[in-house]
Amino acid sequence: MPRILLVVAILTSAYLLVQVFQYFGRRPARKTSSDPFNLLAAVTMLNYVVFALASATSGGSALHGKIVGDQYFLGDHGRYTAVSHTFWLLSYAHGWITFSLFAATLLGLVIGAITGSLNLPSNGDDHHPRGRGTV
Repeated sequence: MPRILLVVAILTSAYLLVQVFQYFGRRPARKTSSDPFNLLAAVTMLNYVVFALASATSGGSALHGKIVGDQYFLGDHGRYTAVSHTFWLLSYAHGWITFSLFAATLLGLVIGAITGSLNLPSNGDDHHPRGRGTV
């Protein structure tokens, strides 16, 4: 039952992120500036969903796992699942790639907002949550 809740939470989070990006993407932006960021954000979200589903179905991730002698274990909230060395290495690499993509996306968002290349909505924009002309 907890794994089903985890999958539902991950899918809900991904759906909400897509909705946020679609909402802020309605404003016309310079095509050359936001396309790389949108691609990075989409790849990051897709990679996270794949990582979460793989972790949920395989018994955890190597980042939370352990190595005991010649055995490799994936960890999930204190429960460990024995896996092969190759699968443990794939899970370990995928975990670090997932975290690195999140960091790169966050950094791209901050840099794009500071430099103005993302064209985030302002208070006077029709697509801003508070609407046009509100204080």
